[in-house]
Amino acid sequence: MSKREIGGFLKPLLLLLLTAAVVLAVTAPVNALGVGVTPAVVNLGTIGRGGSATQEIRIYNTDHNSSLSYTVAAVNASAVTVNPSSGSINPDTNITVTVRADVSTNAKDGNYSTLLVVNSTAGSRTGQVIVVPAIALPVKYTVNGTAPAQDPVNTIPTVPLIGAGIIIVLIAAVYVGIRRLR
Repeated sequence: MSKREIGGFLKPLLLLLLTAAVVLAVTAPVNALGVGVTPAVVNLGTIGRGGSATQEIRIYNTDHNSSLSYTVAAVNASAVTVNPSSGSINPDTNITVTVRADVSTNAKDGNYSTLLVVNSTAGSRTGQVIVVPAIALPVKYTVNGTAPAQDPVNTIPTVPLIGAGIIIVLIAAVYVGIRRLR
């Protein structure tokens, strides 16, 4: 093989390996001494002004012996909240946390981002508390346009409609009965 043929073969191979590494880095859990978080990035998509979006994340306690206490908070972003924002996770288990962005009606169109910081502490067999390094999780969303209004059809009470339907059937039955008598 000539150098040109080898170069032509290696470039696509290197590109494929680099792409695989990026995909693995984005989907792999973010870990720090006994705690892990997935996904590695929270992408809430496009949200209209006055609307909201949610995504679940999982926080893992990978320690086999100790419970883990955690807190989660968004950095400088009042629009992004987390529920539950704190708690405890038993050894070798995980919990689901909901990340929510509420966009105000006067928000400007554009791309927004913040960080969720997951702080945790773990107990040890000796009773000492171990502070685990914080994990920073990027949160991204785009504001574009206005959220759609609620569908007013869904707010009509159904009980009066059922009652009206029964009355119409009764009136029709009486009408048919009177016509037969003639």
